Amino acid sequence: KLGDHADKLQVVFITVDPKNDTVAKLKEYHKSFDARIQMLTGEEADIKSLVENYKVYVGDKKASDGDIDHSTFMYLINGKGRYVGHFAP
Repeated sequence: KLGDHADKLQVVFITVDPKNDTVAKLKEYHKSFDARIQMLTGEEADIKSLVENYKVYVGDKKASDGDIDHSTFMYLINGKGRYVGHFAP
């Protein structure tokens, strides 16, 4: 538990499928999570760069439901924007 330090933690989800995950879809998805969590999308090139730089696994879109398999690591970034580490949830 983070206790008194909880307010220093910022949780951000970033889509790996910006074509499909519109702002409206992310807002709907967000309803399932704590209100403090942010949902982000961006330009495809920016998302691709992020995926490559953080070595995120992104599979092919499934024909059955349109979902994309992807890794679920949580990355720790410090207050200066530097990578500290990562872990699996």
